[in-house]
Order: sequence, then C-alpha cells, then structure tokens
Amino acid sequence: MAVIDDVKELKGWQTDNSHDGKINIYTRRATTLIKNYLNLNSNDTTDIENTYQDACVAYVMEQFDRKGNEATKQYSQGKRSGTYGSDLSENVKSLLPVPYARMMG
Repeated sequence: MAVIDDVKELKGWQTDNSHDGKINIYTRRATTLIKNYLNLNSNDTTDIENTYQDACVAYVMEQFDRKGNEATKQYSQGKRSGTYGSDLSENVKSLLPVPYARMMG
C-alpha cells in the first residue's frame, strides 16, 4: 500500500479523494525531511516513501492533526501542554534508522 492509501484508511477517507492533494504534498515534505535527517545526498536513489512508509504515514497524520495550528509553537489547555516543532517529531524519528555521519571534504 502507498502512503496515501494508509492515511486514507486511518482517517476513514477510503472513498473520499478530496484530501489527495494535501496528502501528496505532506508526503513529499516528509520525504525531503527524512532525506535531510538521514543525511542522504541528492544522488542517493533510496525510495523514501516505500522504504520508510510508516515514518511517512506518521508525519502526514501529524500534519493533518495539526491542521489549523500551523503557526502555533506551544499550546496549553488546563494541565495539558505541548510544543510543535518544524522538524520531524520524535515519534517519526523513532521509525527511522540512525542517521549516517557524512564526511565533509
């Protein structure tokens, strides 16, 4: 299954195609962030979307859950509080291997 199919299944949108564009944009952004996190260069041919599908799905789901709060850095509701980051969350990172150390030079 592709990321789009998994997200639609989790959200209950199996027959709803109105969110496909946003899912594709979030998936593309997840691919870029994961490549950067893993220190993969532009010549690397790893298919991020298929190799790290669970991480891509987790990132896309987080983005949909955050919808409407894109500019919010922190929030609190009573005793609950949270922080939104602009990078990959710890949840997504836990689904990825340890990043490669890239040698400069």
